[in-house]
Amino acid sequence: MTIKLRLMLLIATGLLTALIMSLAGYLGNNRMGDAVHANEVSMTVLRNHMEADMMHDALRADVLSALLVGLGKSTSSKAEVNSSLREHAEHFRQVLADNLKLPLDDSLKASLEKIRPSLDNYIAAGERIVALALENPEAARGELQTFNTAFNQLEEEMAALSELIEDQTQQTGLGTRQALSNANVTLGAVLLVSLLLLLAQGRWVILSIMGPIQTASRIAASIARGNLSEAIVEPKRKDEASALIRSLATMQRDLRGMIEVVRSNAQGVNGMSEQLSQGCHEVADSSQQQSAAASTMAAAPVK
Repeated sequence: MTIKLRLMLLIATGLLTALIMSLAGYLGNNRMGDAVHANEVSMTVLRNHMEADMMHDALRADVLSALLVGLGKSTSSKAEVNSSLREHAEHFRQVLADNLKLPLDDSLKASLEKIRPSLDNYIAAGERIVALALENPEAARGELQTFNTAFNQLEEEMAALSELIEDQTQQTGLGTRQALSNANVTLGAVLLVSLLLLLAQGRWVILSIMGPIQTASRIAASIARGNLSEAIVEPKRKDEASALIRSLATMQRDLRGMIEVVRSNAQGVNGMSEQLSQGCHEVADSSQQQSAAASTMAAAPVK
């Protein structure tokens, strides 16, 4: 594997880990979004139910106010009482309808549907007794027991519904916290694994590149000092650093061969020089002998 391919693999691993972390964050955000939405729905249901509970008490206050107006013991007018009753009744029905429109579970929807008849009965009883109290307060007093029965029945059903809504709100809050915790754990685990993977691969790339380069540097320094006898182990890998070591081994062999050739030629030249020197000595000795013979001949008497 070449150095370029290793570096590209390291870059690809970094991009892959970044993609995985982004995907983990995206999925975590989606789960968090669903949990937050469920929590918002629960809070909306709870708020609407609290408003319905206030309208429940407000209708009872309208009935009592109508009795006081009928008896002439209140400064409010009949029109004001009827307007307040209509407003509270409409708002009571509206908040119940708003809760039914929300994406709730089946048990909560069933409970909301269950109180609708009691709600209609309570509002009808309230409207009936208000109309009667404004015209005949004494007769309206006789109907108070029926109204109070409807009030108490609806109160019990709304109390049971309040407990169910509170339980669901607590569950959605717990689900939100759990989703946040899971998202943090998942993101932390992905981050840790990604870092470990990058560190391991980075260490592998560094060692696989720096090891051969350091070996090549040591071989080159040894050759530069004139040491051509060190054995070089040629690696089998196909990367650039291994190719450099093989080239240095080839250069070492070639230099060693060139030195052997030069040494052999030098020895040949030295042998020839010795032969020439010996020939020169022989020629010099022969010249001296010839000179001595000539001198002897010249000194002999002539007869």
